[in-house]
Amino acid sequence: FARGWATYCLSLIESSGIDIPDWVFSVSLVWEFQISPVAPVAIIICTIILILGVREYSFMNTIMTIVNVGVIISVVFVGAWHFDTQKWMNFLGHGEAMGSVTGILQASGVAFSLFIGFDKLTTLGGEALDPSRSIPISLVLSLAISLLLYLGVSVVIVGLTTARTMDQDAPIIESFRGMGLELFALVVTVGMINTLMASTLSALVGQPRIFFQMSVDGLIPSFFSKLNDRGIPVVSTIICGMVAGLLALFIDTKSLVDMTSVATLVGYVAIASGIIKSRYRKRPFVLPHLALKKKNMKFSRFEYCESIAESVNSRVGAILVIYIISTTLIGLGLRFGWPISFHGSFIVIDLILYVALQILSPTNLPETFKSPMVPFLPLCSITINLILLTQLPAEGFYKLLTWTGLGLFIYFAYGIRKSKLRGRSVGDHVNTFTDNSKKMGVTDEGTIMFYGTEGSGDGSYEHFFGPNVNI
Repeated sequence: FARGWATYCLSLIESSGIDIPDWVFSVSLVWEFQISPVAPVAIIICTIILILGVREYSFMNTIMTIVNVGVIISVVFVGAWHFDTQKWMNFLGHGEAMGSVTGILQASGVAFSLFIGFDKLTTLGGEALDPSRSIPISLVLSLAISLLLYLGVSVVIVGLTTARTMDQDAPIIESFRGMGLELFALVVTVGMINTLMASTLSALVGQPRIFFQMSVDGLIPSFFSKLNDRGIPVVSTIICGMVAGLLALFIDTKSLVDMTSVATLVGYVAIASGIIKSRYRKRPFVLPHLALKKKNMKFSRFEYCESIAESVNSRVGAILVIYIISTTLIGLGLRFGWPISFHGSFIVIDLILYVALQILSPTNLPETFKSPMVPFLPLCSITINLILLTQLPAEGFYKLLTWTGLGLFIYFAYGIRKSKLRGRSVGDHVNTFTDNSKKMGVTDEGTIMFYGTEGSGDGSYEHFFGPNVNI
């Protein structure tokens, strides 16, 4: 976003007749490194706003959003007035596969990087008054409104210019300039600068809070969780701003987009898989009347019930792994033109796995906002994201693997040893009560827990009875 912001700033200055040396905005180095001295300015401005506080961020974001929506709506209406249906005759995407379905899939995979900011809303849950209600509503509404605006702009721009003549750096602005609308193109340029600044701000607001929670859990050093008197993770915000500024300074736009697109799609696959996994997760249980009749719970019964739960959980995990592999092969088949019979066999496998999940039936239902139509909707998400993922250039995967390797190094070098979650038992943070025959506990979720003493007196054994057990 900061790189694009610098590009549109250059376009605005050039349109005003001011001559600026090219090295101010871009200097090519070796490989994919390309210095953009102006790009970090956007990062610095956004970092200062975030340090000031959430209210200031919310105020600035609201103003920028109002301006953005106004500019986008004007683009749709002005573009519709000059719309040429003849240019819709052939508008398939750019790249090696121009004029094919693969080209559309490749372009769609890149376009997913536009949806990177919405997930950051979830990181503000600790600063929302009613997060269980406001965050789901905000996510759904913002996604729906933004999708409609994106579609509107895409439709009219394709009606102003063809894909083969469309400018790659500033397609919207150049499309209007091509129609002779120089003044409106200038207005759109200012709007794009504002839009990219708002996108940079939204992209930076979430990561410091993710680092804050990781620091609280002990996965990264404690200074990431330092708060100022206004409750802002200042150190984490500054570090994120510095790293983002360096990336914007040295890495060219295409490399950043490739990496961001791959990371976004992989993240959505992981989230959809996590929804299925958590919804089907079964806890070990025992029959309540048997547990209450005995002073000492037999370990064999606990182990038997635990093995049932582990069996169900492992089956769901295996189904997800096979489904991801099968769908990935379908995507690769589409990209490389493999036979239809090849696709058909893996589609049948995916359908069988879907039926298997339906038979198992989800049991762990959240009480607040929950994803509907599980497992159908998450599996559709996994399928679409994996097919788009397999159409992207391999360079993006190499970059993602590099960053993933760095994250794993930090985890195994520091996080796994310092984690406060390590070794935590199931019975932590349980309110217990005792009588003469048994020791039991009730979690905040109403889950009954039993502490049965081992016959040898070596200690207590604690386990879940299961959710919603009445005594």
